[in-house]
Amino acid sequence: MYKSRSLKILGLFFIAVSCKFNVSPYTTDAPKLSLNDLNVRTIKSLEAETPTSFKVAFISDTHNYYKELEKQIDVINSSSYAFAIVAGDITNLGLIDEFHEARSYLNGLKIPYLVAVGNHDLISGGRKIYKRLFGSDTFHFIFHDTHFIIFNNNNWESPGRVPDMDWVEAVLSQSDPSHKRVLIAHVSPEDTDRFTPEEISRWEDLMVRYNVDYFLNGHDHNPYEKSFGNGVRITIGASSKKSFYELSITSGAGGISHQKISF
Repeated sequence: MYKSRSLKILGLFFIAVSCKFNVSPYTTDAPKLSLNDLNVRTIKSLEAETPTSFKVAFISDTHNYYKELEKQIDVINSSSYAFAIVAGDITNLGLIDEFHEARSYLNGLKIPYLVAVGNHDLISGGRKIYKRLFGSDTFHFIFHDTHFIIFNNNNWESPGRVPDMDWVEAVLSQSDPSHKRVLIAHVSPEDTDRFTPEEISRWEDLMVRYNVDYFLNGHDHNPYEKSFGNGVRITIGASSKKSFYELSITSGAGGISHQKISF
């Protein structure tokens, strides 16, 4: 009886210790890595050695489709892409374990990658986790003569002025007129649930006025492409659809085109 009671007490002790040191799935204590800032610098450092005709891979809505994401990464690694851009929703619930799991797969890419923020990435404590892991959710950079502009347009899940259309227009207005321009955000600019007709019209007007070549988005899981303004709007589609998009870009007088890659 004494032995049985002692074992019971010992068991309760280990349960208590286990609970004390168990990390909550809702913690936001992510390391401060600012990976987007770091990888933009890496991408820029590779510019001189990258041919002026280059390709960029675009994926989106990886969620927990890890088997399909792994295949996407294998296909991307088997070709010669300069870098990759993920158009958001690398998590389902914005939980820290989901961010780390997604990163463990994305780190298998042999090229630098950037991650736009998705609406699922902003729920729970995701806003703080994303900021610590990836840094700013709104930024831009030029690679050769193509201007990539990445921004948060998840208006329902974000405080403040989101999307900041004035910021996007200011960046476009200061862009070299000879440069190609690519906008990347998670939600389609034509989402009639989230955006007013006036906002949708303004996005289209910006595409025309500043000769924007492409607007790439995620959010809607089915791949889709159409004309938008003077350019093209592409919904990249989720990893579960077993495809992704690439842009082929030739600097100078060369053009810019897209292709859906299925596997």
